[in-house]
Amino acid sequence: MTWSSLRFRHVRLIAVAAAIVAGGATVTMPSAEGAGAFRLIYLGSATSPVAVIWNSNEPAAFVVQKSGTISKLDGKPLAPLGKALDVSEDVSDGGEQGLLGAAFSADGSLLYVNLTNKKGDTEIREYAWKNSAAVVTTKRLLLTIEQPYSNHNGGHIMVGSDGLLWIGTGDGGSGGDPENRAQNPDSLLGKMLRIDPRAESSGDGSREYSIPEGNMFAKGGGRPEIWAIGLRNPWRYDFDRTGKRLFIGDVGQGKIEEVSVVSTDKSGANFGWKLREGTKAFEGGKKPTGAIDPITEYSHSDGCSITGGVFYTGKLLPGLKGRYLYGDYCKGWIASVGQRTTGGKWQSRKLGVKLENLSSFNTTPWGEVWVTSTSGTISAISGR
Repeated sequence: MTWSSLRFRHVRLIAVAAAIVAGGATVTMPSAEGAGAFRLIYLGSATSPVAVIWNSNEPAAFVVQKSGTISKLDGKPLAPLGKALDVSEDVSDGGEQGLLGAAFSADGSLLYVNLTNKKGDTEIREYAWKNSAAVVTTKRLLLTIEQPYSNHNGGHIMVGSDGLLWIGTGDGGSGGDPENRAQNPDSLLGKMLRIDPRAESSGDGSREYSIPEGNMFAKGGGRPEIWAIGLRNPWRYDFDRTGKRLFIGDVGQGKIEEVSVVSTDKSGANFGWKLREGTKAFEGGKKPTGAIDPITEYSHSDGCSITGGVFYTGKLLPGLKGRYLYGDYCKGWIASVGQRTTGGKWQSRKLGVKLENLSSFNTTPWGEVWVTSTSGTISAISGR
């Protein structure tokens, strides 16, 4: 089956879906989209889904479930069919822990996963992928990151167009980043990491990956894996269509949730935490030199925890063209942020639909967007 035929199948699936999940450089709060412009179409269910991913070699979607399994989706409605990977015996699944993210290599031959192990520490693993499943005997442990607390584990993982692995890490947990890890160049926590998993490190062989040129501390001064610093808990991020900009949804402390954007041409960005929460000082902290302010933020009067999302690249929803989607986990609203003109004011607006316990946004191979809820649903964003 080709991607074009798969896209037709998706459109037809939306048309016949059995249920609708309905709901109704300046930083701006989200405003309401035109009433009734969008809706959510129920596609299927899974247990605590945190992502849906696709392999470039096969016309199938795979659901990542927090408890430790990745399963192929099939049927009408869609449901997990078999287990493409089962690491449930390896993961700690309490609270913010578990199997939190997965991504395929560009050629579809490898699967990368991000999980918290039984000790609660983050592991980045690689598996060979064959016949719609991970080959468990090929497991390669790329990176282990000690987690001092059980929360703020990040979890998202992406393969860039250059084949490099991008790993967002939380600040280690507790509250207020008590050990100031996000600003510490010698800690991998509270960072955006970038590694090359395709080659072992030269030298003493202590790493199962190499360090790309241009990383923030590739030439010394901190951990060479670090690409950017100052994040609290980046729960989902995405590149724009060109791969030249990275959009990040970062979960706030007690007041502010935020979305930031940074050019991928140069490393070294500082997103400000724990000196800043959004555009405001945190506990009297001073803004770091060159720190990046968010392009949009919202207060806890409008939500409690951001679920960052994806940059829209599809064709079915022209009103979302060139915009980054995100939402709030607690209140369930979904919004987008974008610019009307290059270099213009960033503007956010709500889509007028809701999905409580919103856990992820997922871009299909044809550019449309599916959303998941830890309550168990998988839905598509559609026009009216």
